[in-house]
Amino acid sequence: DYTLAGDGVHPGPTGHWIMCREFLRLWGAAPALLDSDSPDALLTLHPKGREIAELVTRRQNLLRDSWLTKVGHKRPGMAQGRPPEAIAAEVDSLLDRIRSHVG
Repeated sequence: DYTLAGDGVHPGPTGHWIMCREFLRLWGAAPALLDSDSPDALLTLHPKGREIAELVTRRQNLLRDSWLTKVGHKRPGMAQGRPPEAIAAEVDSLLDRIRSHVG
């Protein structure tokens, strides 16, 4: 009953964490991160970890919906995205906020 990709293609949360952890290992991340079985360690090791994750998710969702709509993707249940030029300022603002929290 255990799978990393329920649809056989796209990894779920555990699969994404396994891939992420390997990048972190290559970049020399702290053992506290590498030993974790979930990304929760990332959220708790940085004082603004949860806020950063929320901003990143918002930005990714805006970009995903925009581009999937632009290319005419017919994924069921997909949110209607706004044109890329209509979200550019918001996407840039989110990136600025992310960078201000990280640096």
